[in-house]
Amino acid sequence: MRFPNPIKYLASKPFNFVANNLIWIGCVIGREDTILLVAPAVIVYVAVLLYSKLVEVHQIVFPTMIGLAIDSALTLSGIYQFENTSLLLPLWLIVLWVAFATSLTSSLQYFGKNKFIAAAIGGVGIPINYLAGERLGAVYFGETHLITISILCILWAICLPVLYYATEFSFSRTREATV
Repeated sequence: MRFPNPIKYLASKPFNFVANNLIWIGCVIGREDTILLVAPAVIVYVAVLLYSKLVEVHQIVFPTMIGLAIDSALTLSGIYQFENTSLLLPLWLIVLWVAFATSLTSSLQYFGKNKFIAAAIGGVGIPINYLAGERLGAVYFGETHLITISILCILWAICLPVLYYATEFSFSRTREATV
């Protein structure tokens, strides 16, 4: 009897979609209470993706660094405010960015094929996630909701296509280097 390859399922787009939503819940709702469970799970998941050669290291690192830079700028400007953190950004948000980076080449890959669709998803979807995080107490807005959401809509309409470009650019460069 032949057993199915578990790596195939762990690296699938449906698993990525479900995993990212569970990670979001663990990071945004659980925050510091669940980070010791969520962070190792994300590390193992990224290792599986790298092992299966579905992603390159740069496809995780570049989008993560871009997202963290944006969130850091928003925090330094006072638009985002986080409780209980000795870092600029809380650890759970860093872990969440690593997990989100995996979705750009997997479950959310379709949206990156068209820069206008990516801009629309970025301008609507990402601000909704931050608004949900704010409602759940994970982040506080230093400005009114109208100002904060307006900034996020414009920012992420520009930046989500950049994140997709970063994953494609790094993959193309890595592939060219090995050929």
